[in-house]
Amino acid sequence: MDINLLEPLYENSTTDHPDQNIIDASIAARWFSEIQQFIMLINNPPTRTLGIMKLKNVYLNNQEIGPELGLLLWNTPGTLFHCCWYELSEGHKLLSPPRISFLESIKVCNALILIQCIASHPEARMGLIEAEILQYFYPFLVTSEKALLQFDNLRLTGLIVIKELLKDADPTSKIVHYLLKIETVPLCLRCMDVGDESAKSVAAFVIGKILTQDEGKVYNGSFLDRMKAPKVWLCECSSNANRTPYETMECMILSSFILDCSLIFTHNVLDFAFTVYDNSVLGERELSFAKIL
Repeated sequence: MDINLLEPLYENSTTDHPDQNIIDASIAARWFSEIQQFIMLINNPPTRTLGIMKLKNVYLNNQEIGPELGLLLWNTPGTLFHCCWYELSEGHKLLSPPRISFLESIKVCNALILIQCIASHPEARMGLIEAEILQYFYPFLVTSEKALLQFDNLRLTGLIVIKELLKDADPTSKIVHYLLKIETVPLCLRCMDVGDESAKSVAAFVIGKILTQDEGKVYNGSFLDRMKAPKVWLCECSSNANRTPYETMECMILSSFILDCSLIFTHNVLDFAFTVYDNSVLGERELSFAKIL
């Protein structure tokens, strides 16, 4: 591990104090020392859970260091294996039948948050895609239990990792292609059906982000079922959101994302209908499109 990985955090600091560079170097050295100790805890089975929790706290309390910390974790041999494979695999065993407790779900969520931290760095983000790490936590997103805090937390934290992968204004086509390949859109629709308001909001954001990309539009407009099912789910979710008090910010964000998604779906249906079919000849298939709209 190289302390230089943390130096970019402090290069952009501006101050007139002559000793600021010394202060910044001291802060970088302190962070590096603590992070190195926490990584050592992760690689030791008896202290693995504690190390993951400590690094999670460092990331959440100081998110400005997230990208550099993520790259450091990605480049440290064995860290992702212990964090991702072991902790998530232990959680998988408690899903069928569903018996995961709240405390056990927290352990899994802490590991997912470190994966989110790794995904915050562009270089490490592509590494996660190439390693298909998302396959490890998708089982937590397909759970059907409602109104149980442990399952709500698992769904929300997993969705936030996917959101982190799409955080750039124009995510790479490789990321979008991978998310479409592993059926992320239907998965998010399921989360919007069974999840709490926070999970619905993040899931709607992910759908909207994917469908604004060219490959996402092609995916959505390829088959009738792909266009109809999301439209139905989003209409139902929008109806439920309207019955929720709008005093909370989550409901306002959810409604905005649902509207964006609905507009995208409708636009794609229209494009598909007018480019693929001859609108001068109305048949059963054309009438099916009209029913969707």
